[in-house]
Amino acid sequence: MPRSFLSSAHFITLLALAAAAPTLAGCNERSEATAPLPGRSDEILVLADGATMVARPGSRDRAMAHWIASATDEGTSFSFDKIMFVPGTSRFTHQGLGNAAVLETLLRATPDLRIILIGSSSRGDADKAVRRERAEALSEFLKGRGIAKDRIAVADRENDGAADAQLIAVARRGSWRDPLVPASN
Repeated sequence: MPRSFLSSAHFITLLALAAAAPTLAGCNERSEATAPLPGRSDEILVLADGATMVARPGSRDRAMAHWIASATDEGTSFSFDKIMFVPGTSRFTHQGLGNAAVLETLLRATPDLRIILIGSSSRGDADKAVRRERAEALSEFLKGRGIAKDRIAVADRENDGAADAQLIAVARRGSWRDPLVPASN
């Protein structure tokens, strides 16, 4: 009886292998139904810490990444336009919230970078509160997402060219021992 059991077990195993062979052979062939992955290689940016992000050429995200990458110890500026906030307020628009999240990602990838957020307008006292609140709103957003408070400074200034309250960010690299103080107006 043990001999017939072994024979039938072998026979069943051979049948299972024979049935699976065409399926296993197909694993080595590339299926024509497989679609290529979407996106283009020129849309991928490698950040300072080795992380990657997708940013189309000519997009605001790519412009922000280039701004951060080009920052020196003297500082380089980037202007967040009026679509960052709901007009007359310091509340983020949907696009502004996305811009703030991208900035947080870029700051996280560049730990030696510090920024000064400057509320700017030409309307004097009428926009003074809004321009300062906008800089504070972005600062609080970044701090809430884990960016150290000593990497962010807030300032406001009147600007002859800006008709509406804007937000300008200046990125600087340098020693953490030096205080991050914006230039006076």
